[in-house]
Amino acid sequence: MKLPTPVKRYAFINAKLRARLSKVLNKEFYERLSSASSLNEAMILLKSTDFAPAAAVYEKTGDLKMSELELFKAEVNLLKDLQSYCSKDVKEFIEALLCRYEIDSIKNALRLWFDKQVRKRDVSYTSGYLFRETILNPVNIDALINAADLNALIQIFEKTPYMEIFQQKQWYSGIETSVFQLENALDLFYYKQLLEAVKMLPDRDQQILKKIIGVQIDIENIIRTVRFADFYHLNSKDIVKYAIPGGMYINLKSIEKAASTGSIKDSLPILMAKGYGKIFALSGFDRASVSDRILIIEGILNTILENEIRKMLTGYPFTIGIVISYFLIKRREAGRVMKILNAVNYHLDPKTIKGKL
Repeated sequence: MKLPTPVKRYAFINAKLRARLSKVLNKEFYERLSSASSLNEAMILLKSTDFAPAAAVYEKTGDLKMSELELFKAEVNLLKDLQSYCSKDVKEFIEALLCRYEIDSIKNALRLWFDKQVRKRDVSYTSGYLFRETILNPVNIDALINAADLNALIQIFEKTPYMEIFQQKQWYSGIETSVFQLENALDLFYYKQLLEAVKMLPDRDQQILKKIIGVQIDIENIIRTVRFADFYHLNSKDIVKYAIPGGMYINLKSIEKAASTGSIKDSLPILMAKGYGKIFALSGFDRASVSDRILIIEGILNTILENEIRKMLTGYPFTIGIVISYFLIKRREAGRVMKILNAVNYHLDPKTIKGKL
C-alpha cells in the first residue's frame, strides 16, 4: 500500500497545531500568575486561557486538587482529539503517548492500594482525586484500590497489557514497604511500547522521535541517578537496574560510572559529558551551593528539552515533529501552571516561584 506523502500526512494537523501553539502561555503571563495574591485571583487570570475549565472547577469546588484532576483530564482529551486528525500509524503512536497517562493513573491508585491494604490507612478522601475514566484499557481503579490481596490485584489487569508485569513475582520484592518495583516496571513498559510504536512510522519520523524520546529518557535517567545515588544511597548496580534503556547520549555504562561516585557534584559531569556538556559548562553548577544544585539541574534539563522542541518547530514542518512538540509543550505548560497554583496557595513570593519554574 502506498503511504501518503509527508505533506498530505501532516499539512492539516500542522496548520491546526501551529494555530493552537500561538495561544501557548508566555513568560509575561507566568509572571502575572506568579504574582497573584490568592488562588481566586490566579483562577481569574486562567479564565481567558485554555485552562478555563480548571478555573471553573475551582470556582465551583474551592478544591485545587479537583482543578489538577481537570487538567489531567484535559491532557488526555487533547491527545484523543489529536488522533482524529491523523493517519493510522500516527494514531497508534499517539495511543502509545496516552499510555503515559494510563500508567500514571494506575500508579496513583497503586499507592492508595498500598496505603489502604498494607499501611491500613483510610484513603476514602484521597481516592476522590483519582482519574477513573477509561484511557486505553479496562482498568477498574476502585477495584484496584480495594483489592484484598495480591491475587485480587493481579486479576484487575487480566484484560490489559499490564497483566504480564503484575504476574511477575520479582516486582513484589519489598512490597511490605513500597510499590516502587511495580512502578518502575510500569515506567519501563511505557518507554518500551513507545519506542515500538515509533518503528511503525516512516524513516524521517522515526529519526525525529528516536532523538526526542532518547533525550527524554536521558533526562529521566539523570533525575533517577541523582536521586538514587545522592539521596537514597543505592549502589551503582541497583541504579543501573532501574535505568531506562534507549537514551540518546547516556548509556547504562555511563550511568553505572556516575552512580558509583555517590554524589551529585561528581556524578552529574559524567552524565552530561556526551551531548550536554556545553549546557552543563554554562550552568554554574560547580560553583553553586548544595541547596541550589537541584534547581540548577532542573534548569539544565528544561533547557535541553526546550532546545529540542525549538529545533523540531523550526525544521521541516511536515513531520511527526509538530505532533510531539505540541504534546510536550502542552504537558509542560500544564505542569508549570499547576506548580504556580500550588505555590500561590502556599503564599510563596513571586521571586521564589520564578526560581522554581
